[in-house]
Amino acid sequence: MKRRPSQGCRPKKAVAKEVGELRARLSECHTGQWRKAQCIFDQMAALTAKQGPMGGKMVPRACRYCGYYGHSRQHCPRIKQLEDEAVEAELRKIAQFKPFVPTTDEEKAWCALIDEHDRVYKELCDMGPANGKEWGDEEWKQAWDARFQSNPSWA
Repeated sequence: MKRRPSQGCRPKKAVAKEVGELRARLSECHTGQWRKAQCIFDQMAALTAKQGPMGGKMVPRACRYCGYYGHSRQHCPRIKQLEDEAVEAELRKIAQFKPFVPTTDEEKAWCALIDEHDRVYKELCDMGPANGKEWGDEEWKQAWDARFQSNPSWA
């Protein structure tokens, strides 16, 4: 028989504010303060009139990442902050790059060649193979080489 998941300490409306204050106090406790965290959690359990499985005592859990009570690793604010900082740093890095603008005739010719390759690639993808299935490696190579050899400027 499958056990249903625990509903936890969900407060009723009458005690929701008090439980919210206790949750805030609980989130300030680190794993070294487990006695304090247990006392706060006991008060929350008493307010919500909940008991653990088989009538046992419920125990608060600390986040495995930061070690603070009141949340799990999945909802850790410190992980979220680190992820946000990493995204911002990556965006700052990307903003430093300037788009490539060809200046010499050689660079312009190279960019034109790359654009032509992209155009032919998309054209071959849209066209599909002659057999109507998927491109095999050899079929793709033959189609590409046929286009490549028909345009001497690509060499």
